[in-house]
Amino acid sequence: MAFYKRQRQSIYNYFKQHLVKILIYISIFAVAFSFFAPYLFTLSTRVLSLQFDQTGPIGDTIGGLMNPFIALSGVCVTFLAFYMQFKANNIQVRNFRIEQRKNNELLQEQLFFRLVDNLKERIVNFSHSETHDGNIKEFSSYTALNNVTKAFNVSLSGQFSLFGKKLLAIMPDRIPEVNLINIINLKNHFGNSIDLQEEVKDFKFELKKRNEDERLEYMKFYTVGDKEKEDSNALEALASIAIVMFYELDLFEKEELYFNAYDEVYSTYGGFIDGYIRNLQYMLRFFEKNDANNFFSDYTLSNMTTQESIIIFYYCASRKSGPEFKRLVRKYKLLDGLIDAQHNFVASPNEEELRKEIEEILYYEGEEFLNFLTRTTSG
Repeated sequence: MAFYKRQRQSIYNYFKQHLVKILIYISIFAVAFSFFAPYLFTLSTRVLSLQFDQTGPIGDTIGGLMNPFIALSGVCVTFLAFYMQFKANNIQVRNFRIEQRKNNELLQEQLFFRLVDNLKERIVNFSHSETHDGNIKEFSSYTALNNVTKAFNVSLSGQFSLFGKKLLAIMPDRIPEVNLINIINLKNHFGNSIDLQEEVKDFKFELKKRNEDERLEYMKFYTVGDKEKEDSNALEALASIAIVMFYELDLFEKEELYFNAYDEVYSTYGGFIDGYIRNLQYMLRFFEKNDANNFFSDYTLSNMTTQESIIIFYYCASRKSGPEFKRLVRKYKLLDGLIDAQHNFVASPNEEELRKEIEEILYYEGEEFLNFLTRTTSG
């Protein structure tokens, strides 16, 4: 069955490809044959001794024999004319569509480069001022953009002392021993290594037998003592817990820090961040509709600075971006360049830690919360 289908398709393709030649040959043959038709079709009349010695019968005979073949050739030629006109119309339509596609591509390119220019102009025209020791200093363009990215780190780091205290209260078993020793040493409980190890065990035991609020009160014995609040040494010891644990935690366990950092930075630089993100979102949607060969996205990515990628990183981490924006960021790999920029992030992550952090942020829509519940409730 398949063989006959292929054979029929082959015959159809042959006639479709050679239709014009076939019609021309039929027309030429019909016209040529019409000249011989009177002679060929009257041979039998000669045998029967029929005479055509009058003009009328001779003309009727010749006309009657030649006209069908001439009419057949006329039909073929007429059909051929219509067919050639049909093909000419198709060629015109195809050329029009090609021209239209070229014009659309040109318009797309013009729109794309205009979008890129808008994005870059937004950065170039961005400026802000800071006051230091009573002196006002102006920052503009990429210097101002760099200050925005630094502000994220400053905001996150500023939360580390409180976050470290919270981690010590809710998960004392997961805190590294060296950090527990730092907390114990705040009260100058120095001794030999054996005594210190014992005191770490006692410290963890005392924490574990209390609930979270009671642990916070108990920790004040070490971090506050007879002072009104934690001093710089205590704050540093608590912050060191957050630094060590930051990339060991699931995103769910620390996302509040990202929320607070983004909101704090946005409160100062919201005008720029909002405009930049909106422009970028439009560009990403434009890529998806018009960038079949990835030229636009590759060009944009090659011209994107690390500071721009960091803003996108924190925007996604704040969960204000939504799943659609994250999907486009993943699709066009806007954060891949951050893997080699670990020094721009808090707690100095290594390459693997930063890659994991980016992946969790871009894919996190509740899965990490389920993983957290599964891990903390197992056993």
